[in-house]
Amino acid sequence: MRDIFAVDIGATNLRLALVDGAKVRLLQKMPTPRKSNPDIFLSELAKIINDYIKENGIPGKLPFGIAVAGPVVNKREKTVFFTEILGEFVSFSKLEKSLGQEISVINDADSAVLAEAAYGVGGDSLCYLTISSGIGGGVIKNGKLLPGKKTEVGHFDIDYPINRQCSCAGLNHWEAYTSGKHMINFMTEWGKTKNINTEGYNSIYEIFNQVRKGDKIANDFIDEVNKINAQGIEILEEKFLPEKIVLGGGLASNCRDIILPGVRKYLDKEIFDKITITELGDEISLLGVGAFLKTVNN
Repeated sequence: MRDIFAVDIGATNLRLALVDGAKVRLLQKMPTPRKSNPDIFLSELAKIINDYIKENGIPGKLPFGIAVAGPVVNKREKTVFFTEILGEFVSFSKLEKSLGQEISVINDADSAVLAEAAYGVGGDSLCYLTISSGIGGGVIKNGKLLPGKKTEVGHFDIDYPINRQCSCAGLNHWEAYTSGKHMINFMTEWGKTKNINTEGYNSIYEIFNQVRKGDKIANDFIDEVNKINAQGIEILEEKFLPEKIVLGGGLASNCRDIILPGVRKYLDKEIFDKITITELGDEISLLGVGAFLKTVNN
């Protein structure tokens, strides 16, 4: 199979690589650029891509795909709403003009579920759930990728009394509670309702480390997080009836020792037994770009 040039634009990190089937090479990783508007962001991205091509001596124009942390809202203009990065719409058709090359664009969770189907757990009925800076999902049902609008799992309505506002301005969305971006603020609000001082818990990974050390406040709070994640998984399972549910993303992968046992307490065994952690690592969305381009080009 011919090499594919793949880019994964996450809320935290940007990755570039050549992908050949299940093989990733010449991987380069850096923080995702934080720019003031879409045009400046795309200009910086074009420079990063051109520098990568030049530094690695990549010949010609390879099939090129980008996985993005946001919904693709206009396929013709390849427009993405970057909720966590810019809070604005970004049209990748402009990047095509800058680079002089056609680009295929896919949501990163959709890309990840394609990777799982092709190179991971396999199957024609599965959900991929990412718990990281944000919460997202990709779904394959009857062997077909479901349209992204139906699978924006981070915006499932959660039954919880605090009524937190999501980045999209909606209330009580799953992402507003247990995503990396919102969890610290959720902990502060949770503490106020319990008359608990949560000062000093300054990062999500610090909270999880305190859980491992037996800290009561951290354990009580993460128990609430686990209840909410279990509620979201129940909604996902009821809505899509998958045979397999694959968890990925920084939080799910790095804190699996806490998250998996935690949600197990609140899920029926039938649902929990469907859950596994991805074995494809941080390159999962890059691999999915390759799988996606195979479908586009066939």
